[in-house]
Amino acid sequence: MILHTKTKDPRGVTAKLLDRSFHLDAGYIPAESPDKPLAEEEAVTLAAAPAPAAAVGARPLAPANLLIRVLAGLQAGVTGGMVMLLYFSASSILQRQHWWSMQNLLGSAIYGNAALWKGLGKATLAGASMQIVLAALSGILFAVLISHLPAPRPVQLLLALAWGAATYMMLYNFLFFHGAPLIPLYSPRSSPLLAYFLLGISLSRVEPIYQHLSRAKLD
Repeated sequence: MILHTKTKDPRGVTAKLLDRSFHLDAGYIPAESPDKPLAEEEAVTLAAAPAPAAAVGARPLAPANLLIRVLAGLQAGVTGGMVMLLYFSASSILQRQHWWSMQNLLGSAIYGNAALWKGLGKATLAGASMQIVLAALSGILFAVLISHLPAPRPVQLLLALAWGAATYMMLYNFLFFHGAPLIPLYSPRSSPLLAYFLLGISLSRVEPIYQHLSRAKLD
């Protein structure tokens, strides 16, 4: 007496289908007709089988995920900009200058030469605001273009530090050089570059922030 049992294993179903295909190609027709439809349980099992990895990985980034990534870059950039301002103030104090000296120098992009001789005031606020805005824009670009690349944590940190250095080079060798020449002229040699490395360290947190915001959205 032969007992026929139904398997729930998707691999067994797949092997059965491949076996049928092989016999058909060889000109052999098995006793069980290949035209016989699959049992209902087998069809359900096939439908429930996971999609191939290539199909899953090929899904484009949804607009909602892009927005979350932009917000993550914005948060990391603003945080990095505030850290940079604290560093500028500490560096100015160590050089026996007013703590707002670098902020006023950045404010010269708006107020011109007068910002260098002004005390704590509008030029200071303008320079600090400009620094935070530039850091936020850098964070958004990093989040959209770089941070989503699959890489280990140390590599992500190196990419973020390189991005901070590239931001410094673009601003001080191009944008500030042509639009606000007093900033690269009177800035200390190493102070701004170290500040943008601090920005890079902050930007290395973009991916963890993105993951946290994504989980908060699902909850």
